[in-house]
Amino acid sequence: MDLTLLRSFTSVADTGSFSGAANKLNLTQSTVSHQIARLEGHIGRRLFERTTRRCDLTATGRTLLEQARDVVNRFDEMERQYRPDTLRGELRVGVPDDYHLFNPIAHAISDFSREQPLVTLEVRAGLADNLLESLRAGDLDLVLVREILGDEPAGTLIVEDLVWIGKEAAISDDSSGLTLALISEPCVYRRTVLRTLSDAGISHRVVVSSDSLAAVLAFVGAGFAVSAVIRGSIPSEMKILAANRHLPALPKAALVPYYANDRPTVLSTALLQRIEETIRHEG
Repeated sequence: MDLTLLRSFTSVADTGSFSGAANKLNLTQSTVSHQIARLEGHIGRRLFERTTRRCDLTATGRTLLEQARDVVNRFDEMERQYRPDTLRGELRVGVPDDYHLFNPIAHAISDFSREQPLVTLEVRAGLADNLLESLRAGDLDLVLVREILGDEPAGTLIVEDLVWIGKEAAISDDSSGLTLALISEPCVYRRTVLRTLSDAGISHRVVVSSDSLAAVLAFVGAGFAVSAVIRGSIPSEMKILAANRHLPALPKAALVPYYANDRPTVLSTALLQRIEETIRHEG
């Protein structure tokens, strides 16, 4: 059974269409369609039910899919191990909109791109909820997101402190409550801060909401409100506020990878390894 046919088959199954598989594999749609027809001819059964909108697996297709993925992944792993210079394909990556991590992640991706000229990379930066939604929709292959730690998730790259920042003058003892400047929803830090304050019974109100961290930091720096950010994201002129009766201790945050179809590809694994090495070296 031809590996090329199996690769096209798994790509159509993953993307739900011939056009999506063609884009992923850098092939024409007619080539992918011809390869699926050859595979179906070899097996003697239909693998997809085709509609005008998408391709759905038949019972035979569902049975074949896991086996085909295993064969493709094993072959790619051998290629990566013994011929790391031959990586090829498309990789769509989602990264956190995180000033602290932009430089090491950008350096890692740039280095990887130079070393692997046959890999086409597309990078999207955004908030965790939006990146995970794009991953579920099949628009991304690998995403890195910030998560608040309970138990440390498997595959965690780094763990960092979430800390309060601001000026003491912004903390009031009156009934108006703690004034906050926070990133707009959907933001995991925002939800964590509000939940932590509510659980501690501390009165609070959000007086600044913005999609921009720069805007949040400007209002915090002016003494208008306090906020919470990753320790590494704090500008040198900004002050960390110690936990006290007005500011309860905050949980730690982790950087966690997620993969399309809950399984890493050879490209995802190779890029993630480079990102992790760069973050640990530069962080």
